[in-house]
Amino acid sequence: MAASLVNVDSLRLLVVGRWLLAASSYDFVPALDSCLLNHRQIFDTITTLDLEVEFIWKSEMNIMKGMYFVNRYSAILEFLLTCLRLLRVEGVIYILGIYIAEYVFAKRTSVIWGKSKMVLIPLCLYYIGTFIYNFISYYPILNNARSDLPSSDLWIAMLLLVAYDAAMIILISLAAINMWRRSGRFHSHLFRVLYGEGVLFYLYLLAFSIMSLVASKVSNPFLFLFMGRCLRSILASRVILHIRQS
Repeated sequence: MAASLVNVDSLRLLVVGRWLLAASSYDFVPALDSCLLNHRQIFDTITTLDLEVEFIWKSEMNIMKGMYFVNRYSAILEFLLTCLRLLRVEGVIYILGIYIAEYVFAKRTSVIWGKSKMVLIPLCLYYIGTFIYNFISYYPILNNARSDLPSSDLWIAMLLLVAYDAAMIILISLAAINMWRRSGRFHSHLFRVLYGEGVLFYLYLLAFSIMSLVASKVSNPFLFLFMGRCLRSILASRVILHIRQS
């Protein structure tokens, strides 16, 4: 009896050990994380479907409406591409999804600052520069080389994202402080949507960007990569919904 229990325990340890070994591989983490991402994305889509129907579907077609649909549903497309092992195509969709979400955040920040050129021009230059860098680095057709997954320079992209998120927090915080000093409308719904959620959302994004940066250097670079992508998609969608609701 004791011997059989030992064998069962040994078998359990063997199964757990093999699972941990698989989890540490680069092939397993993107698939698992993308699966979890898809469930989170679908759950958020369902919980906000009433707002989406009311404020997105029924509105006239424009750039922001198109951005909303691409941002919202490209994450689900990523899951399907990962399941089909089309990682190169999925990588392109990933980069596009990140920058579409960032476009939404940057657009709001620009509006908050009254479309000031002092804010708008640096944001545009940084946005375009990092976009070009990421595509040249990770899409082999553009750099005439076979780029590796994950890239050894992934930490650079993560560092750029950390700097961008930190800058956004500073910009929104300064704008919120200035508006509060002028009008004192700290408790208005629009103030909470534009400024309160803006700072809070970017704190979440900055935390995930920092974790992705650390993971890219000391652990599996995919550990927080897809969760950060999912979070940006969800928060960008909620930004559009909440602003239109206001």
